[in-house]
Amino acid sequence: MATHPPNAERGTAAVEACAAALFFVSTISGFFFFAYVSFARAWTDHVTYEAAVCAAREESPAVCERRLRASLEGVLTIGRVTFAHAEKSEGAAEAHAVFRVTDKWATNSRRRLTLPLAAGNVGQR
Repeated sequence: MATHPPNAERGTAAVEACAAALFFVSTISGFFFFAYVSFARAWTDHVTYEAAVCAAREESPAVCERRLRASLEGVLTIGRVTFAHAEKSEGAAEAHAVFRVTDKWATNSRRRLTLPLAAGNVGQR
């Protein structure tokens, strides 16, 4: 004859299962949030560099800013672009972008290229 555990033991097992599930879900959520923030930082750095190259190549800074904003908003769907700027001055081209994932988590990228660009160093950082 099989014996059943008392009701108190069944209730304890249910509480432990809920606590384990909550821990598992929060750990997985934290991992995916960290992965997204890391990708957002890398992508923001990349497109900011591309915007600086765009500005250095005699293109309109307004066109480079639009491309910068569009590249960020097209790939990073969670969050918002709070600042995007590209300019060319005497001897340098610069781009700056801020992408905010949440109110507390943002990535800030600024790239400055010295002009004139040499053919071999455009792809280097």
